[in-house]
Amino acid sequence: MNNGWTSWPDLRRNFSLMVLNGIAFRAIDTLVSPTLVLTVFLSQLTDNPVILGMPMALWSGGFMLSQLWVSGTIQRLPLVLPFYRTVSAFRLAIWAVLVVGTAVFTDATALIAVLFLFLLIYPLLWGMAGIAFFEVVGKTVPPRMRGLLYSWRLTLGGLLALAAGWLVNQALTPEFPLAFPRNFALLFGAAGFSTLVGVASMQFVREPPAQVLAPAGGGLRQRWQEIRTVWRGDRLFRHYVLGRIALLLAAGTAPLIIVYAQARFALPLNAAAIFLMADTVTGLVTVAVSGWLSARIGDQRLGVLAAALGVAVFVLILGAGWVNPDGALAFVWFLLVFVLLAAHNSASSISFTALTLNIPPEDRRPLYIGLSNTIFGLASYLSIGQGVLVGLIGYAGLFALAAVLAALGLWQVAVYLHDPTDRQVATGEHA
Repeated sequence: MNNGWTSWPDLRRNFSLMVLNGIAFRAIDTLVSPTLVLTVFLSQLTDNPVILGMPMALWSGGFMLSQLWVSGTIQRLPLVLPFYRTVSAFRLAIWAVLVVGTAVFTDATALIAVLFLFLLIYPLLWGMAGIAFFEVVGKTVPPRMRGLLYSWRLTLGGLLALAAGWLVNQALTPEFPLAFPRNFALLFGAAGFSTLVGVASMQFVREPPAQVLAPAGGGLRQRWQEIRTVWRGDRLFRHYVLGRIALLLAAGTAPLIIVYAQARFALPLNAAAIFLMADTVTGLVTVAVSGWLSARIGDQRLGVLAAALGVAVFVLILGAGWVNPDGALAFVWFLLVFVLLAAHNSASSISFTALTLNIPPEDRRPLYIGLSNTIFGLASYLSIGQGVLVGLIGYAGLFALAAVLAALGLWQVAVYLHDPTDRQVATGEHA
């Protein structure tokens, strides 16, 4: 077990570099937002709701699904940054493929194929690098500073995301000098450059070597036994996973919100860019507030607030179907939807990311993170079927189901979840 963060003199340096890393990757979230940018890109090529609903599932699911595959490797490494650097080189290569493909091709089938090639490969690589990053944070940042770290990453990153949102807004206007799809190639190129900056910042992080508990012998069979032991024996972990699954399945419907709003309420195409700017500004404010709340009320209570915001999003969407607003009222109504969605996402990012690091015992952290995120990835992939559900129960039925799932997630987080590091700080042990 490593407690290097308690005395390691490079904490300030590493904290700053990991904040810089987060700033770069926050810009990527805006430039290639699967909920808005990638969905709008595909909407220029197809009106198939199954295809339009896939970017968010592949983006989130791929990131999470790959982590269990490499958790054993991470757990056996005293230093994980070399692994991070190797995987990141392949991430940069797949960005180059996407940029060149969207700059060269004009055929709809070819463009869809290039995007889905990217969405199938990049999130998997991102997840492999992500679990390595989580381990570095866990080894170098004290539990009570982890929420603060993610708050700084998202708050300062939100400032850059404002500029990225302005670029997205310009790229989607008819007057932009680059026509489709080269306007999107520009956005993808900017995201690739941000990836380069984020990866480069990690080259200077000073990671202390750790004596971690390696998995016992026996290969995949032993690994599966470890997973079964964790799932059966750790009740807190089970409730955390079940609550997150419910919230992720609800949030998985988010890419179809803009499609529904434009189809049902005749919102203009560039409304997506305005909603994206609102998302960025709201996220900037919310992460700052969430960081403050994380340090004062704890990450579990912050998670309860995040889940409640998720419920409010889908109640408001269902309300639009009942009220049937039009014109400016419809625009303002869905602007509020995206503001609440951004607040939910930002608060969830801070609270649940910290809980992901705080719940596991330190000597089993890679296994817990890999297992939980792989389960979340599989749950995210289930949202690919939302296009089929739209055909069966309509948009109203889909969003009603999302509201129920969000409410179930709120129940799990509010009633059954607690942060074991609260007790650890007080008593010096892991609950």
